[in-house]
Amino acid sequence: MSKEDNGTVDVLMCASIPDKVGGMHNLMYYTAKHVSRHGFNCRLMFQSSLESRLHPLLKKYLSPYVIASRILWRLVNGERMRFVEIHEPSAYFYCILAKLLPLLPRCLIRSHGPEELVFEMESRVHDFPKKTRVMRGIRNSLNNLAFSTSEANIIYNKTCREYLKRKHPGQKVILSTISVEPELYMSAEKKAHEGVNVAFIGTWNLRKGSGPMEEIIPAVLERNKNIRFHLLGVGDGPDEKARKAFTEHAENVQILPSFDGYDELKDYLESMDILLLPSLYESGPFSVLEAMAFKLAVVCSTHCLTIVDIARDGEDAVMIDPSDVQGYVDAVLGLAVDRGKRMRIAENGFKAIREHTWDLAVSEYVRYLEDELRKD
Repeated sequence: MSKEDNGTVDVLMCASIPDKVGGMHNLMYYTAKHVSRHGFNCRLMFQSSLESRLHPLLKKYLSPYVIASRILWRLVNGERMRFVEIHEPSAYFYCILAKLLPLLPRCLIRSHGPEELVFEMESRVHDFPKKTRVMRGIRNSLNNLAFSTSEANIIYNKTCREYLKRKHPGQKVILSTISVEPELYMSAEKKAHEGVNVAFIGTWNLRKGSGPMEEIIPAVLERNKNIRFHLLGVGDGPDEKARKAFTEHAENVQILPSFDGYDELKDYLESMDILLLPSLYESGPFSVLEAMAFKLAVVCSTHCLTIVDIARDGEDAVMIDPSDVQGYVDAVLGLAVDRGKRMRIAENGFKAIREHTWDLAVSEYVRYLEDELRKD
């Protein structure tokens, strides 16, 4: 409830995404849940039925205006709000309106990271064509417009927070990161299985490291046929490219769609030994934290920035530059044959994520809201 318990919404959290289990959905849902535990009234606004029927390209360009119009409609219908939190790609239009019309709820930007920094990190690994560089430049301009006109900017990790502070020194930057719900921690022994199971969780795309994965998997299997790779979430979309890439290794590579809920995910993680994620850029991600909660030994990119904040390299997880394909190959092979090291890293990772609670993750956000309410 609101601190004043008068029906006012303290924070309306908005994003143009479906209301179903997934990274951004989970972030919004659990952030709202744990911020609300401190006495704030948080509401969620996901993608409307109209937006869900739009072509993806059209939805991408219309979402800033759709979100702004839906917020205004709620206000016209008498809903009272103090803050609106909008995920960055859809934020700039409402930010401008809020600056022009001070009576509107103040705008908080939730961002995976400054586009300029994200593109710089991805470009260290991949040579993007000119068209992509131009489009990312336009997105960066809108990104900076939103950051510079918002009431405050909410970011997931310390690297992006420090970058934003340097880029926009006059703007407030809040660290509000991610964690794992207690019910997802492993509560039983792992399922017995032969060989070593390696999980990849996420969409099969460039940012998630599909390019390095297409080199890593064949190189690993060339040296150890007892390792099996399970690609979770790849079966949802552009999986044909993945299937073609691993045609010669079909017996050792399983491609799976995303799960609808945590029960299926828990069953899956109980039979995995290692998580492999050579992402070009990640503000989080949830998949690594969930793997740590289920005592998987994590091999991930040094560009998984939340993991860099909470884990010790070589102790709680193995972190490798996303361009170092051979480094990933050696790490997976080493953990596959050295069960003692694999179990030690898995156990350390489990302890690290247990200490990184949701209350800790949202503490800076809660302090910001408390300070602002005192001013009101």
